[in-house]
Amino acid sequence: MIILEDLKRIAEIEFSDIVENTDRIGTKLRVLLIDDSFIDVWLSQKLEDRFGFHWEEKGTGLSYRYDNFPNTKWVNVSTYPFHFHDGSQDSVIDTSRFERDIKAGFRGFIGRFSVYPAYAVSILLRVHGTVFLVQQVGLAG
Repeated sequence: MIILEDLKRIAEIEFSDIVENTDRIGTKLRVLLIDDSFIDVWLSQKLEDRFGFHWEEKGTGLSYRYDNFPNTKWVNVSTYPFHFHDGSQDSVIDTSRFERDIKAGFRGFIGRFSVYPAYAVSILLRVHGTVFLVQQVGLAG
C-alpha cells in the first residue's frame, strides 16, 4: 500500500528543483513549491488506491486536481472514476495524460508543473511571489 511518506520522498528527491518544503497536515501531505503555490496530496485511509492530487495556483485562484474519487457528476468522463479538474472545480476532463498507478500518477502530476528541467541551470527572478524564468542555460551532458 502506498503511503504519504513514499510521495513525500518522490517530491523532495525527484522534484527538488521546484519543491521548497513538504509538510504533513493531518491526513494529507502539502508540497510547497518555489513559486509559493502548493500541491495537496490525499490518500484514502479506507479504500486502497483512492487518491487526490490538488495544485492551487497562488494569485490566480486557478486549481488543478487529478483524482479517482467516484463522483457521479463525472460519470460521463471517458476515464471515470479517474478525472482531472482543469483550472476549476467544474472544468473536468479525462486523465489519459496521467498514469493510474499512484506513484507514477503523482510524478506525472507534479511534473506537469515543473518548468525547470534538471539538465539546465535556471536563473529565476521572484517578484511579489511570482517566479519568472529569466535565463536558462543547458548543461553539457
